[in-house]
Amino acid sequence: MSEEKRKLSAIIVKNNSLLEEAINFSLDYIQGKIEETLKEIIDEKINQFKWEGDSEDVLEDGAWFASPAWRKKDEPADGEYDGFFSLEWTGDANPLVSHLVGYGDAGIRWLFESNTLSARPLRNVLSEQNAVIEELLKAGFRVEEKGKVLYLPVKIAESIVVDAFETGDTKELQEAVAESMQLLHDSETKLDLLVDAVRKRAEKI
Repeated sequence: MSEEKRKLSAIIVKNNSLLEEAINFSLDYIQGKIEETLKEIIDEKINQFKWEGDSEDVLEDGAWFASPAWRKKDEPADGEYDGFFSLEWTGDANPLVSHLVGYGDAGIRWLFESNTLSARPLRNVLSEQNAVIEELLKAGFRVEEKGKVLYLPVKIAESIVVDAFETGDTKELQEAVAESMQLLHDSETKLDLLVDAVRKRAEKI
């Protein structure tokens, strides 16, 4: 990254709410850098934790992972899963960097989903698993809309994003994403219980 690009990127991030037009002008460059940075660390952690998944569509809510134990019976790898997590970009902010720094209602999070249950029965499962959900909340997970959605926010300080573009070193930015994935890995035993509950509910449908 050239010195000129680093300085321009840092200015844009620091003045995010005031320089929307300038950000849009530089959108291709910044978006490409974010995509490259996230894909690298997500793939690294998927391999490290021996999960199944990929980061192919990381900017389109397409990055996902699941423990092999969460795969539906007789399904191949990358098939369907009773439970999995996908990376979701929330809010209506534009451009992408607004999500990284949590500007307004924008953000990124790991969302718990299922190929087995639709939204309503999955919501019922979450609302019934009070003990498990309580432990996950203590660990840093969040639930919204009366138990409808379980997710883990990815928290990235604005200063980390600024430094990444100012210096060209994305290590701290990747570490923030890696920390969220480490927490998901550390919570697998509790998440296994949720997936088991999903399977039991599916048997009744």
